[in-house]
Formats: sequence, C-alpha cells, structure tokens
Amino acid sequence: MIEPTGHRLPNASASDDQRFTELFRAYHPQVLAYCRRRLPHDLADDAVAETFTTAWRTLARAPADQRLWLLGLARGSVANVRRRRDRFARLGDRLATLDQPRPARDHAETTGWQGPFLTAFGSLSEDDQEVLRLTTWEGLGPADTAAVLGCSTTAVKVRLHRARQRLRKALGQAEAVTAPPLARSSSTARLAFTDVPASRSKESR
Repeated sequence: MIEPTGHRLPNASASDDQRFTELFRAYHPQVLAYCRRRLPHDLADDAVAETFTTAWRTLARAPADQRLWLLGLARGSVANVRRRRDRFARLGDRLATLDQPRPARDHAETTGWQGPFLTAFGSLSEDDQEVLRLTTWEGLGPADTAAVLGCSTTAVKVRLHRARQRLRKALGQAEAVTAPPLARSSSTARLAFTDVPASRSKESR
C-alpha cells in the first residue's frame, strides 16, 4: 500500500507532495472499493498501489475531475493485475505435476450473489460486465461512465442498453429462476429489468 506521508518522493516539490497527499486521502477509499469489487482483496491492494503510483507519475496531467481520472487509472490497474494473475496461472498449469486450484473469481462476483444470477452475469463479455458495474456499483451516470471508459456518452448508453438486453436473455435461460426473486435478491439484479441507469453522480459538471 502506498502511503504518501512521511517521506517525500524523489524530485517532488512541496506542492506536489501536498497535492498527492490530499488526492490520496480524498479518494483512496473509493479506489480501494472499486478494486475490491473486481479482485480478491490481496490482488486489489496491488491494483490500488499501481493506481496511485501512476497517479503520482502523471500528477501534472491530472484533469479537474480527479475522481473519474483515478477510476480510469484503477480500471487499467485492475486489467494489468488480472493479466499478471492469468499469466502466472497458465505458467503454473504448465509446470505443475498435480492439479492446481483455478485462479480466484472476481471478489465482487462471488459475494452475495446466488448461482443463477452469477452464471448469467459471468456469461457476459468483460465490456458488458464493466459498463453494468460502473452504472450500478459505482453509481455513475452515462456521462461519468463515458469519462472512465474513454468513450462518448452516446456509446455508453448503447453499450448499457445492449448489456442489459444480453443479461435479461441470459437470466431467462437460467433454470428454475424467475425475474421477481432475482430482482429482490440483489440491487445489481434489478439492472437486468430496467433501462434507467442507477446514478448518484451529476450528468454534467
């Protein structure tokens, strides 16, 4: 875990130290939650550390909306950690003489979800899963989601609509599952039955 206080980083001005410290204290909890919803806790800590390391290195280019900037960096860090995990897993499979445990599932996808919904959600592409995560778990509206994903608001709305359609279809194929119990069991499940984005953030800045 990166702790910005106590020691000045090399070649850093006092103002840079102060900016980074304030950035870390303000947004570390949200970045940590973002990563832990996508990775097991031990790997999430690696992603958080990578996120703030990148933030320090690019601090001079930080935009006005630092929250969305950090979530965008965290998204890249999560992808990097997953790639490293998968490479190590493949290497272990090749070297092992005995069966090895499979890589752990995303923490958020194994916490509080029942089998049918987990199966349906897991059948979606990573792009579909991420746009649903951002609009539901992170509470971002289309404009903020677009900033994190690096695309247009229109593209986000189209992707979100299609992701919900595919999720509804996958849920319909799950055995012995009906829409009302799923909708009651999880706030995330409700996104399969509505096209109204869940948002706690403003659409315009």
